[in-house]
Amino acid sequence: MQHFPKVFIKALFGILIMLLPVGVDALGVQPLVIEMKPKPGETVPFTINLIATEKTSEEVKIALYQPLQLPTGELSFRKPDPADFPEGQWVKLNRDNALVMPDGKVDVGGSVKIPLDAKGSHNIIVMIEPAAQKMGSMELRVRYAARLSIEVDAPGLRPTARVSDFEIVRGEKGEPVISIKAENTSLLDYLTSASVTIRDHHTKKLLERVDLRPEIGWRYQNTETRLMRGCMLHYYGSPKEALLPGEYDLRLFYRFGNSGQIMLSQTVNIKAGDFVYPAAKLRRIKITPEEVAFSGKPGTASTKGIRFENRSDKKVKVILQPEEIETGYPYSLMEKTAVEFKNPQEFTLEPGRMAVSIIGVRFPKDAPAQGYYGYLKVRVITDDPMPVVIEEYKINLEAVVPGKHQISAELTGLSGDRDGEKYVLAAIVKNTGNIKISPFAEIVLKDKDGRLAGAAKLTAEETGPPSVIPTKLITLTGSLEDIKPGSYKAELKLFEGTVEIGNFDSKLEIK
Repeated sequence: MQHFPKVFIKALFGILIMLLPVGVDALGVQPLVIEMKPKPGETVPFTINLIATEKTSEEVKIALYQPLQLPTGELSFRKPDPADFPEGQWVKLNRDNALVMPDGKVDVGGSVKIPLDAKGSHNIIVMIEPAAQKMGSMELRVRYAARLSIEVDAPGLRPTARVSDFEIVRGEKGEPVISIKAENTSLLDYLTSASVTIRDHHTKKLLERVDLRPEIGWRYQNTETRLMRGCMLHYYGSPKEALLPGEYDLRLFYRFGNSGQIMLSQTVNIKAGDFVYPAAKLRRIKITPEEVAFSGKPGTASTKGIRFENRSDKKVKVILQPEEIETGYPYSLMEKTAVEFKNPQEFTLEPGRMAVSIIGVRFPKDAPAQGYYGYLKVRVITDDPMPVVIEEYKINLEAVVPGKHQISAELTGLSGDRDGEKYVLAAIVKNTGNIKISPFAEIVLKDKDGRLAGAAKLTAEETGPPSVIPTKLITLTGSLEDIKPGSYKAELKLFEGTVEIGNFDSKLEIK
């Protein structure tokens, strides 16, 4: 499997880079991301605050850098070359060095002048570099990267992508790895996600759905990864179950931006000896359930139990930590309710033994009728003086205040791809309500004369979990038989149960 250079980072775009694997935060740098949406020709000022966190003075150098996104999703940096990074000429800094006194603060100011012909997404790094520190025979150097995120709107801008190298290969230990490369061919940065379904070629039975992520996505357990303009990412993932000799249909769903989607299909023939599997492809810790739902009226509390079973032959430690869906998520379980643990969040589990963790949610007295969502991050570590992380899981947490909920959704994209004699349709749907839904769609295609050309039901069966939480996207798929190439009007209705929650018209070009 392919590997790429690594950069130690604090966050994907707000970065603390360690040139040695030792951590010291000598400064507070705020903010680490400055978002701008200027118009062509506009000049935008900005300020970065340097705050002393040590009792000694700190000399820092300040310079501009060009960010480069590696195929792993991480960032590398280099001094800007005006020939290939003209954005470096857009920024004027009011200083190139500073002295931060103990308990003091220094403002680093500047401005960005947007050219008249600028458009799309641009990222410029203001690098804050304190003087190197001596630690014995080693020299420690810390750099803080504040990102100027600039998005200049222009007519006709839209996200585009190209996917290549869709294949199944042997990993480092001989295991099967599904791999793709995706390139951002547009002028816009955007979020991406990818998954592959595996079906038996003869019975068409869905066997498994495999998430594909760049290395940084697996490291930080992020289901979405931002892909910068002009860059390429390498996504990969491994099936949980062994692929016995036989033929399998693989179908890739690559989603980018709010509405972009690419589907690719291929049939692979797995032969004996193609891959190597461990003796047991079971998780060490079995968790029941893997999705926990609380419900209660305003001012009340709801309690649930989660069972953990150690199926390995070694003692382990389990650490539980609530986690947000994303920063600033409007239906945050942790932000809007009170999550309570009735027993310790860290416990030891002997081989073959079980434990139950009791978790409660307390609803505020003024809580409106809606759903709240988050994760419970489960880390399994060795029971050693120097513990090592063995496994990590995320349990979905949901808390619902009953009442009259807002149930609505919208169509954000419709695309298709030929698969033999069938034409597979994929609709990207956004949950615009305040409660989790499990939508499906009915679609009718009409030709230019208004005559019925085909109809299908679209469901989430193939693309992953059947439900979607508020503000998030879900892909619904279905297929048409004997549809001819041409331009069609697609009339699509969205349903939640028996209730219609959306009605949309769209154009569809079938090749």
